[in-house]
Amino acid sequence: MRPTDSGLLHLCAIALLYCLAGCNSFQPVEPAELPPFRQRALALESAHAGVEVVVLGADEARAVYGTGMESRDLQPVWVAVENRGDHPLWLLSGSLDEDYFSPLEAAWRCKGWLSSSTAARLEEHFESLAFENPIRPGERREGFVLTHVDRRVKWVEVDLWSVEGLESVQAFVDLPGTEMDFDRFEFASLHPPDGWQELETPERLRELVEAFPACTTDASGKREGDPLNFVLVAPAESPLAALVRRGWHPTEPVTVGSSLRTAGSFLFGTEYRYSPISPLHAFGRPQDLAAQKARGTIHQRNHLRLWQTPHTYGGRLVFLGQISRDVGVRTTTRTWSLTTHAIDPDVDETRMGLLEDLFYSGYLEAFGFTGGVHLSTRDDPHENLTGDVWYSDGLRLVLILGAERVEADEVEILPWLEHGPAADAGPPGLVP
Repeated sequence: MRPTDSGLLHLCAIALLYCLAGCNSFQPVEPAELPPFRQRALALESAHAGVEVVVLGADEARAVYGTGMESRDLQPVWVAVENRGDHPLWLLSGSLDEDYFSPLEAAWRCKGWLSSSTAARLEEHFESLAFENPIRPGERREGFVLTHVDRRVKWVEVDLWSVEGLESVQAFVDLPGTEMDFDRFEFASLHPPDGWQELETPERLRELVEAFPACTTDASGKREGDPLNFVLVAPAESPLAALVRRGWHPTEPVTVGSSLRTAGSFLFGTEYRYSPISPLHAFGRPQDLAAQKARGTIHQRNHLRLWQTPHTYGGRLVFLGQISRDVGVRTTTRTWSLTTHAIDPDVDETRMGLLEDLFYSGYLEAFGFTGGVHLSTRDDPHENLTGDVWYSDGLRLVLILGAERVEADEVEILPWLEHGPAADAGPPGLVP
């Protein structure tokens, strides 16, 4: 290398350090100038406490902490607890995020090229904002727990412990900021006001479910694809709540930004929890909602699609759904990129995985199986639109979710069709 090249590299390195230093700053605002985030606090009640919770947006977090937080994967959750019992309470930070950040750990992520004196002030400030235990009887205490960033929606769970045991409150929080694909759908206008139908009995629900189309299609409706292998009956306020609690995430719409992020994840095999998924069609339109459960890399993930129907059951919305498991990437001539995600051909296993997920969510009230999907075998499978084969026992899973927690021994099995090894030898049979 020539001396001039070496000198140029040194100058570039120095310039880069100055840029990094300029991008990193610490300027906390005065208490009177703090954003009024408390005004949108969710008020929750446990056995012996009143709890308030706010998940801060990126701008609010920067104002409160005096530095950028979201770019460091830090999302502050403000918690206020009023102890109405007779014993001290402890807030368990791990209930909000099992991998939560300590104040000084977060400060280390943020201090960058700050001077030692400024970094010390930043550390002191971060520590001053943290929630401190215990909360004594009659006391109200507030502070922040630093979690990993979730976008658009977040499941918040606050566990409080005392000598009397553990008490917990949960909430599904809608967050401002990142647009997801479901934000582009006008759910209220999908069906005319007079076009809704309440299904009054389980038998009517079953009749409807079995009459739904068997598979997704392409935009023309002429070619069939993946099986429409489940139905979700969920509260209108939060159809995704139970899924989000189990680590599912909504998907971003296809934009230049999301496409670049997807390409980067594809090339480097990294996780992208909000990656767009391709449109499939049912009822003549692409999915209304989509969600995915990332598994360390964009090449392996579970993903599902939902279509809202003009039906309700027990006052809850009825969605037709499709779920499959991505297991890797392969080449194909059926997409413009010449690549596609390969799916696990045993789509029934993925369907059962969803049942287990929602069972663990604690919000599953009932489930059952109906007909409605094409019966196929490993030796005589079907194909989806990109040429992946799949096979199924021909059953469609129906999942009924509630708004309140359900004990495991209270989950109802609907007496429709039998699922399991005894049913594998032939067509689905009635549950005895």
